[in-house]
Amino acid sequence: MGINLMAGVQTVAPAMGRTVLASIRKKKEDTELPTDDPGYRETLGLMRQLLAFCALSTVDNIQPITNAWIPHPPSVLINSIDIPPSFYPEAARHIQQNFGPKRLNEIGKVWWQWRKPGSVVRAEWVEMKADYLSRQSSHNPGNKVMFYIHGGAYFLGGIGHRPQIQRHARKLKGRVFAPRYRLAPQFPFPCAVQDVLSAYLYLLTIQKPETIVFGGDSAGGGLCVALLLILRDEGLPLPAGASLISPWVDLTHSFPSITIPTELDYVPSHGFHAKPSLSWPPPNAEEMKALNWPIHPGAEPDIELEIDGENVIPKEQFQMYAQNSHLVCPLISGVLAPSLGGLCPLQVIVGGAEVLRDEQIYLAHKAADPEAYPPSDEILLRNNNTMEDVGKYPPTDVQLLVFDNCPHAAPTLGHTTGAKYQYRSVAQFAAWALSRAQRKNIDLQDDASTHSFTGEYSCSEEREEIGKAGDPLPAFKEHMIRQRVDRFGYLFPLRPASELRACLVPKESIGFPKAEAMKGWLDYRRKEDLKFARRREKVFQQRLRDTQIGFERFPDGEIPPPSALAGRRVIGRRIETEKPRGKVGRGIYTIFFGKFDQDITHTQSENSGPPWKEDRRRTVIYEARNPGA
Repeated sequence: MGINLMAGVQTVAPAMGRTVLASIRKKKEDTELPTDDPGYRETLGLMRQLLAFCALSTVDNIQPITNAWIPHPPSVLINSIDIPPSFYPEAARHIQQNFGPKRLNEIGKVWWQWRKPGSVVRAEWVEMKADYLSRQSSHNPGNKVMFYIHGGAYFLGGIGHRPQIQRHARKLKGRVFAPRYRLAPQFPFPCAVQDVLSAYLYLLTIQKPETIVFGGDSAGGGLCVALLLILRDEGLPLPAGASLISPWVDLTHSFPSITIPTELDYVPSHGFHAKPSLSWPPPNAEEMKALNWPIHPGAEPDIELEIDGENVIPKEQFQMYAQNSHLVCPLISGVLAPSLGGLCPLQVIVGGAEVLRDEQIYLAHKAADPEAYPPSDEILLRNNNTMEDVGKYPPTDVQLLVFDNCPHAAPTLGHTTGAKYQYRSVAQFAAWALSRAQRKNIDLQDDASTHSFTGEYSCSEEREEIGKAGDPLPAFKEHMIRQRVDRFGYLFPLRPASELRACLVPKESIGFPKAEAMKGWLDYRRKEDLKFARRREKVFQQRLRDTQIGFERFPDGEIPPPSALAGRRVIGRRIETEKPRGKVGRGIYTIFFGKFDQDITHTQSENSGPPWKEDRRRTVIYEARNPGA
């Protein structure tokens, strides 16, 4: 891993240096486009180089780097906890009930609950130390918690999200609870869903739901949608609101924007790839037959589409998170849910130049008007739904913000103007949602463009001005606030749905990959196969040797996806135990900054009951050191 880390540093260090210098000498004069700003331009280039480096490395080498520990400023308090394992089967039960018999037969019941030895769901409490001390001095137990799920295309860890999470905590003047989840492709869907649901069920034992808001970017936004659907369908407490930042909610790539070239985004239109290894890519259909690997009998046939006038059935799995036939599941692609009604208030933040913008705009309108955006009859049938499910829930209140010329998940580019206004907007929506749920005042960080919310504020209050990003929310009209944000943070009305490309996509084409998108993915994959032909052959031969030894199996003949580590456990071969990372770095850091953290411990009383159930155990919220973290 050390060689690969050094190679990564050598690859991206020049771009990082240029980014820092460009930010320091940022131009003072106004510019027409974000790319006219040298800092912004260099940051986009850096992100592209990072993703290009990922494609030249194996996921097994990249993931430890993206899960590594990094130091935090002394002004920030971070404490890691382990989610008690008793919550895992509870989360699994809710997921199984949500699947129903047909989907459960296709995906499986048990394999996704398997974990590496020593593996637990870990989470971090993040809070500014000044805010913590203020809470303690006023005996405030904390009524502002953001449950934040990091992005990373489901296969990258959250190392780059640590600064983002700290900034959300600072803006909200509250705490952020950030769970980690098992990563694809070794742990594909629904492993991540089980982990974040376990973390939320735990959080409900120490926080009332009206004190919680969800937040998530990219894949994390998609996981937020999956979590909300399960909570709604299972009758579990919903949070006060949810901010979805550039959510990835259509893994079938069926919307037009995925194929429209743009110079203002860093997400590769050809998808995500990696150097061949036992983890990724999995064997294709022909290799599965050659290896004599079993295929789940309940799996649906793979997708079929027309490319250059020919009918093509892709032999390869093209998303690391799930098999091709599973991508239409609403817990994977939220836009394909029969209804997005009946959820907590949503904020959907869209980058106006990102390649995923169409699916995000569609998601917002579908939530606010479920019956106007039903899935096609074929998608309803494949998901075992009917038209009755489309009208089952009332509309959801949605604030849709489209930021001009912003890329995917702009807060990732933290020093840019677009990121600044998105942070402000998230904090203001969270304050509105918490105030609405708690019927009390909610204060935010002092900021010229943000304000505190009073419990007297009502959604029905009329406001005529447009204002700036971060201003208090205006009235919802037909369950929506539809706004466009320019590069200076000023708000303008968004064009009506009848003029938005995303809202005009025929329902019959949603959930079926666009030929152009698949062609780009397949073309890139062919080039990669030629480049790594010798390595692919070595991987195949290793798989053949492992097959001859045999794999451990699950009860009732359950067959995991071919990329899942659960199905690749060779008989008699020990699985490496999951180890905590960053011990040396933590030790050095603690010498200088650890004393303050050691003195901060906050526990819930032994006899105090949880907010919504009465049979939970004593829970430590803040603890100086957790041996298993």
